Amino acid sequence: MLPVPSLAVALALAAAAPTPAPVRPPVAPKSSPATVLVRSPKAGLPDLRAFLAEAGQWAPMLRPVEFGKALGAVLGTDLLDPAALQAAGADGEAPMSVSFLREATVVCLSTVKGGKALERARATLAGSGQPAKQAYKGAQLEGAVAAKVWRAGVATKGSAMCLASGGTDALAALKEAVDALGGQGLATSKAVRAAAGLDAPVMGYFQVPGGGGAFEIRAAKSSLELVGRAALEGQPLGKAKDGDVLVGLSAEAPMVLRAQLTPKAMADPGGAGASVLQFLASNACKGCDPVTSQAILAALKPELVGTVAALVEGIDPAGALQRPARYYLFPHAYVLPVKDPAKAEKALESSVKKLEGKGAKLTKLETAEGSAWSVALGDREVRVGVEKGVLFIGNHAGAVARMLGALGAAKPAKAEHAMSFTIDGPRATAALRRISIMDVPKSPELAGLFAVGVEIGSLLKAAKPITGWADPDGAALKFQAKLELNPVEPMGPAAGK
Repeated sequence: MLPVPSLAVALALAAAAPTPAPVRPPVAPKSSPATVLVRSPKAGLPDLRAFLAEAGQWAPMLRPVEFGKALGAVLGTDLLDPAALQAAGADGEAPMSVSFLREATVVCLSTVKGGKALERARATLAGSGQPAKQAYKGAQLEGAVAAKVWRAGVATKGSAMCLASGGTDALAALKEAVDALGGQGLATSKAVRAAAGLDAPVMGYFQVPGGGGAFEIRAAKSSLELVGRAALEGQPLGKAKDGDVLVGLSAEAPMVLRAQLTPKAMADPGGAGASVLQFLASNACKGCDPVTSQAILAALKPELVGTVAALVEGIDPAGALQRPARYYLFPHAYVLPVKDPAKAEKALESSVKKLEGKGAKLTKLETAEGSAWSVALGDREVRVGVEKGVLFIGNHAGAVARMLGALGAAKPAKAEHAMSFTIDGPRATAALRRISIMDVPKSPELAGLFAVGVEIGSLLKAAKPITGWADPDGAALKFQAKLELNPVEPMGPAAGK
């Protein structure tokens, strides 16, 4: 499956504030397999408003009042409005954290004496389902239950309060928050270690299967920038090398990425480079198996230099329903430079013949230079070959042609970073808008992409190219990503303001 970076995570976060180093907030995602946490030294995320106000002209969900009310739904108030926070019984001068968990979104803050905040939360929960209470590790949990599931809830322990809503299991999310209140840490140990050297007032922490990391959040009126470190199992990036034929690779596509992999990552059967080849070898026929795919990798490995680039051509809604599932959702192409094209051609031809001998359907393609084959996967195809000094593999003929065409403008050099990517906002928006409301029930992936298109498609269209890079930093990775909005007047109701 092609790894495609999320387009929405960075747009839901906060902005840096010119204040002293923050106090640790009272929540930490620890057990969920994929989470994002943002902490701020001051409730209300005051320095987020400038960016949200600008971005909200294109994405209504990001307008300060809309975003604030969504976060403060359980309290029935706008969590980004200092006056509303105070009126709701929250301490606007104390730290606040927002955790985007799989189970729910959790906001933790401190309350002032008098119990007003808990009263407001109870009033909201009373209209949201059957009342429920539960004690957990010294905290009191209260929630609204529907169909035996906590749809929303609140946890209180002393002056600390955590609010959970907008997910599938508020009770599980509240228990995670209470675990953090007990001092079990801000995030996983890997994320904390990755944060070494990072200490901005507003920080983000994340964890994914295989690791975690942290990032400083820097924002201005028209830009959002993330600068961070990540500790991942089997850190895959190697140092940039001179003579990289993929340096300067540029194509008119929604996304282009290039990376220098370590020899270990390139040889790893589950690694980024090998997985591309193994997917093809494992799915080309009923008789194809892991042994076959490993043999193909072994034959080609001596000729690979470790650099890889990927291009995403767009989104194909029908591809989400193909077998293998989801492989054709994103039309894409990979290229991997080779040391000796003639030897690589010979190794590839030997490999595809082995696939054919096991029942794969192959068609030799005419090319201006090199060799290429079309491998049938059901009623679709994968194109693989050696041309212009690279091994290419793609699930879409147009993506392959675009990638090979872009190689003509690239000049061998030493890359500035081990990994770099560019997302073309307008083209990404056009790709997302290929998904219609009629596609939503067909698969969870289409439903999620449709929601992204509706919520932030116009914002992406208004953005300059979104860029990012990553480099090895000891056992970790350091990275940076930036979104900047064009200074143009948006279309729609907000344009008249």
